[in-house]
Amino acid sequence: MNNAFHYQVRVLRPAERDYFQILDYLMEKSPQAAEKFEEKFIKILERLKRSPFFGKIPNDKELRVEGYRMAILGKYLVFYIVQGTVVEVHRIIHGARDYLKILRGY
Repeated sequence: MNNAFHYQVRVLRPAERDYFQILDYLMEKSPQAAEKFEEKFIKILERLKRSPFFGKIPNDKELRVEGYRMAILGKYLVFYIVQGTVVEVHRIIHGARDYLKILRGY
């Protein structure tokens, strides 16, 4: 029996929107790529439940102060914050985009 502690993972609405937009885009290009993206995202969520501090701490000082971490999902970055026993997934952003502007809302 596994008694290991698991964090609660919440995918916030902006990240949920990102996820479905990416999935729709990939489905048009390649259903296999969309399936692979979905599988990798589920694996990241499972890993966050067990070990949320695995993600990289961003270089940007403001993001560090806010507690952001990021996990790599192929060409995308999954931005999340650990608050107590809860992991909040905030955004999923393509690595080529200006994620600082997106996370700051401008």
